[in-house]
Formats: sequence, structure tokens, C-alpha cells
Amino acid sequence: MPDYNTQAVLKLYRRDSCNMATTENAESGSPENKVDRADPGAKYPLKVLYCGVCSLPVEYCEYMPEPAKCKQWLEKNFPDVFAKLNLGPKQETTGGGGGGEAPPAGEEEEKKKQKRGGRGQIKQKKKTVPQKVTIAKIPRAKKKYVTRVCGLATFDIELKEAQRFFAQKFSCGASVTAEDEIIIQGDFTDDIIDVIQEKWPEVDDDSIDDLGEFHSGIIIMNNSTMCCTYETPMLDQYLPSVMFTEFVLGLMGNVLALSMFFFHRDTWKPNSIYLAHLALADSLVLFCLPFRADYYRRGKDWVYGDAFCRILLFLLAANRAGGIFFLTAVAVDRYLKIVHPLNRINRMGLRYALWVSFGLWVLIISMTVYLLTDEHFYYLNNHTQCESFNICFGNNSRFNWHNVFYVMQFFIPTAIVIYCTTCITWQLKSKTVDTQGKIKRAMQFIFAVAAVFIICFFPSNISRIAMYVLKLKYNECHYFREANDAFKTSVCFTYFNSVLNPIVYYFSSPAFSGSFRKIYMRLLGKKIED
Repeated sequence: MPDYNTQAVLKLYRRDSCNMATTENAESGSPENKVDRADPGAKYPLKVLYCGVCSLPVEYCEYMPEPAKCKQWLEKNFPDVFAKLNLGPKQETTGGGGGGEAPPAGEEEEKKKQKRGGRGQIKQKKKTVPQKVTIAKIPRAKKKYVTRVCGLATFDIELKEAQRFFAQKFSCGASVTAEDEIIIQGDFTDDIIDVIQEKWPEVDDDSIDDLGEFHSGIIIMNNSTMCCTYETPMLDQYLPSVMFTEFVLGLMGNVLALSMFFFHRDTWKPNSIYLAHLALADSLVLFCLPFRADYYRRGKDWVYGDAFCRILLFLLAANRAGGIFFLTAVAVDRYLKIVHPLNRINRMGLRYALWVSFGLWVLIISMTVYLLTDEHFYYLNNHTQCESFNICFGNNSRFNWHNVFYVMQFFIPTAIVIYCTTCITWQLKSKTVDTQGKIKRAMQFIFAVAAVFIICFFPSNISRIAMYVLKLKYNECHYFREANDAFKTSVCFTYFNSVLNPIVYYFSSPAFSGSFRKIYMRLLGKKIED
């Protein structure tokens, strides 16, 4: 009679080659004996039951580090198989067939380990996690709350089972949102502790902490996505004055630029078309800045309604994209004029430039129109925050696209501008004679474009990438407070492009610089020399 290990090997052999299964007493030799070598009580092909815990056939569960869990899984899912399966050694009588009581389970398991040779069972180190359940009330809207329960897993409580229990008990929505966190839709902080202790008596009074209502670094439920929002008193103090300064300087520069475009130009060129659309994009952010400054002055409290919040965030995003795309178009146009002067694109004229501008606006609107389709309100301490950039956890297509587009719209055009600047600089270095200062003016213009890119858009993209890196390591809001302040400050610099773009206009052509000087002299009351 083969021992237990031989039976296990035979079972594994039958599974892999059921047509060549043998018994211990089968004879080898002639083909007519092949059928007799199979187990007459087996049905082929053999069906092997694999354990859902260790993924091996259930006969081998006892060799795994945690056989008790394998037994629990088998008893729960396949009780008939569990009843038939002999998971331990057969009880044998001692002393020549006399009856006797079976040894205790722990002693028998210990004997089994000592009796069998080979490698012993692997002991897993148990994680020493303090058993603590925390309850918190989190505002979702001005008069709406959610209840957050954390730490049930430290008592070996199944979170999915607890989530279903809470949903049925309170007749509301409940979801598992993190590794050891359950969010219940509604304020149940007055009853939740008694409910937990009634359902799970092992959770005593000393193991439960009621954290009350969160007021900072708060987590907000928004379309099944966890987002963080913060009180930012330092930003509320200095950002309004910065934005107001940007508004005043940008308004002066862009009114001057638009008056030159429409009242002081005799001829139009493709380069002028792109610059005019750049000035139009700057006018969008100038319209938004007073409302944004007032929003921070009120302590990040939006009072102008949901519709205007969506429109304002859409215009700000469109301005960012428009400023970057039309600056890139200006750099590419100057690159073609200097590096490839005989290219047929240079002879296409104003209609071509108008079609390019139209295509860029279609691209900008299609990339940012999603901001008009969703609400951007977050509630904290009776303040309604209107934000499109928040630190959010979970898979949300709108947040993912918003972040990807923000970085992509900078680095791709920046690579194009750097390439154009390098090629133009290399091309102009071969010129030995600078007739009428054209080479110097072209160099100043292309470097002005590159400077606007770096100063206005580089800091915010670096800080946004830093947030991505932090999200790979952390998933709690308090780790992102300083990163959030840095990003919101750097975003304020993106509005500064409306102030710096008139410098680009000044170096774009002698006509612009001459018109600038004439208007400046008139404002000072000085005589203009011909």
C-alpha cells in the first residue's frame, strides 16, 4: 500500500498525463495492458480542484505556510469536498491495536512536522499594526456630510462585508475607498460607534476614536474620486495683489498692442496674424483675473455661481493653451522665414495664416471644453471653492486628462520652440554683415519668445510633475499641503504671460517698435521726430 506522499505524486501524475495513468501494481509492457493501468474508479479527463488561497491542488494545502486559511476557504466554498478530504494524518492506535483517544490537534500537527523530513513550514512574520478604529465626519456640501470609518481591517474585519452591512443598516450608499477606509454617505457619527460595537464586540471603547469634523487637508467625495482641498491663508493674503498687478500691467500692454494692430498698421503679414490672436488670448485672462483675485480675497469662496465658475476656468485654460500655441506658431513662422526662406509656405500669404489660426482655436477649444461639462465646486468650512486643479486619488477620466493636457501642452511646444531657436541662432551666425540690424532684431525676438515660455509656464509644470511623484509614494492629503501651495503660486505666474507678451510684439518688427515709441512719446507729451 503506497504511503500518503506516493498517493499525492500519483494524483499529480494523473492530472498531467491522464491517458497514461498507472496504479502501483500495473504491469508495463504490451499495448493491450494500457487500459488496465488506469484507475478503474476514475473518470477521465480528471478534474483537479485548485485552492483559492495558495493556488495549488487542495491535496497540497497542508504544505503551505497558512494551511488553516486554505481549510477555511475549502470548507466555505466546497463543503462536500472538505468533508471527504483527509487533511491530516490518519489516526492510528498505539500499543498493538488498542483503542485510545486521539491526541490534541496542536500536538498531532507538531508530530506531523517532526515525522516528515525535508524543509519545514515557512513562518510568516505578522505585521504589528495597532488595533484602532477612527471615525470622522467630512463635509461634502454646505449641509451634507459623509462618515469615514478607518481601521476595521486591524481587527481582521472584511471591509467588503462591513461596507454592505453599513449600507443596509443606514439605508444609504457606502463604499471601500482605500486600503482600510470606508465612506458612508451621510452623517452617522452619533450612531456608528454603537453599531460597530454591536456588530463586532471585539472593538471596545478604547479602540475607537471619534475625530469629529475635518477642517483642513480634507478629503472630498466627487464622482467616486477622492480629492483634497485646503485652507490657504498665505495664498489668500498675497495672491489678490499679485493678480491685480498682473491685470493692470497686462491691460495697459494689451490695449496698446490691440490699438497698434487695428489703428497703426498699414500692412498685415502672417506673423502679425498670429500675434493678434495671441493678444486676443491675453484679453481672455485679463477678463478673468479680477474675479479670481476677488475669489482669493474672500478666502477661496466663490460667490458667482456654478455656471460662471465653469466659464471662468474654461477661459483660463483656453488662455494658457492659446498663449502657448500662438507663441509656438510665431516661432515656427520666424524659423521658416530665416532657415527655409524658399519654402512655399512662406508664399501662401494671409489666408494661410488665418486658416492656421482658426485650426489652433478649434484645437484649443476641443482640448478644454470638458471644463464646461462638469461642476468644479468643493466645500470647506462654509466656503465654496471653484477649482480645476486639485490633488485627487482614484481613476477619473476628467482629472487624468486635465493633468496630462496641462503638462503635454507645455513640453511639446517647448521642444518645438527650442529647436526653432537653435536653428535660427545657428543660421544667423553664418551671416557676417548685419544689414540694418535685422539679425540682432531677429535674435532678440526669438529669445523673447523663449523667455516668455520659461518664465511663465516652466515653474507650474515642474510643480505639477512633483505632485505626480508624491502621489506614487503617498495617498493622504496632509502630505500634499506644501506642494499644493507651490503649484497654486506657480499657476499665478502663467497669467503673467499677458504682461510679457507685449515685449514679444515690440521685437517682432520695426513697425511695432516704432509704433510703441510714438505712442510712448505722445503719452509723455514729447515731440515726435520724423
